[in-house]
Amino acid sequence: MTIKLLTKLGFVIVAFFGLCSFAAGQPATQKPKQWIYVADGEPMSFRIVITQSKTGYRVSGEATGDVPCEITGTYYPTSGKIKGNCKTPLGNSFPLDAIKIENGKTLSISFRGASYTGKPPEDTSPKVNGGLQCGVGKQWDESESGFSSIWTLASENSDLSTSASSFYFTAVYTAPDGRTETTRNRATLDKENISIERLSSTDKTLCTYKGLVSGALITGTYSCPGAWPGKRPWTAHITKCF
Repeated sequence: MTIKLLTKLGFVIVAFFGLCSFAAGQPATQKPKQWIYVADGEPMSFRIVITQSKTGYRVSGEATGDVPCEITGTYYPTSGKIKGNCKTPLGNSFPLDAIKIENGKTLSISFRGASYTGKPPEDTSPKVNGGLQCGVGKQWDESESGFSSIWTLASENSDLSTSASSFYFTAVYTAPDGRTETTRNRATLDKENISIERLSSTDKTLCTYKGLVSGALITGTYSCPGAWPGKRPWTAHITKCF
């Protein structure tokens, strides 16, 4: 009887410590840590994201202005420096260098012989319901490839709560030459990530958008495969809440 009891006790102890070892060995699911810097200047503006991972620090982002391009590169935490490149939709690549200064509060950016100053974006989100942020809001000021547009929440939205995940927008674009176009768009929000599908357009050009919502600022890239190759940056500011 004693031998059987000790055998059972030993099995329980082994099983317990085995389970603990298995649990300890499971990777914890954590959101990657990110640092975002925005530089608004002339003739270029930048959005640079530093993402920490298990293998190092990856740099991504977009530049708009005279040379719209997509930023990729590496951040070196010991020196605080960024070494990267900015690739245009036509495939041209330009070097981009940056360094953190003022204890990381500012990013000094060098691009094509000019200097720019990046700062973390301020959370200027409109507030509703006692201080809650308003998700995607109901009106945006948006810009892309020289076009400016006003996006307005469409009447077919049945759920206007801040927890809704899909929204329909009507956007009116103004081109650099003054002509206007109207589009209908479906936006899907997953936490801070937003995906947009242009469902129809008066000029027949259909596009898809990807972006990141940071306070009242939305930035990302978009593509219109039927009109031109590659991706281009876009930016929107949420100007009205629900």
